[in-house]
Amino acid sequence: MRAASLLDVPARITDPEQLKELLGIPFTPEQTACITAPPAPQVIVAGAGSGKTTVMAARVVWLVGTGQVAPEQVLGLTFTNKAAGELAERVRKALVKAGVTDPEVIDPDNPPGEPVISTYHAFAGRLLTDHGLRIGLEPTTRLLADATRYQLAAR
Repeated sequence: MRAASLLDVPARITDPEQLKELLGIPFTPEQTACITAPPAPQVIVAGAGSGKTTVMAARVVWLVGTGQVAPEQVLGLTFTNKAAGELAERVRKALVKAGVTDPEVIDPDNPPGEPVISTYHAFAGRLLTDHGLRIGLEPTTRLLADATRYQLAAR
């Protein structure tokens, strides 16, 4: 399977107003600047309840919807399972609403053309499972969760 090139990704969104209308969210100028910034690493520093997850989901829709990246080229990482689940759900719904991805996924464990959204810990575990042999680790090696580490230390 060949990787999608940027030429394979159709542009469905051309300006921020389209995105606002599509998602039904009146983004602030600061949020819009974060969402539409050129593809490059960026950090959003904001308090609880300020819309970070909404902005992250809209950023994915913007990048995919404008044809800058293919959905499967997106990696979204968060710290908690709750945040990862919420972000994944918002991104999935927004991409379907934008007509970028198909709502009828045949294999929910391996959806084609979908962003990977996970916690840092789960993604590291996946890397270990998939590529651990390259550094001499068995594929059955697992990362320890915080609670397990504390239990082992207490023993």
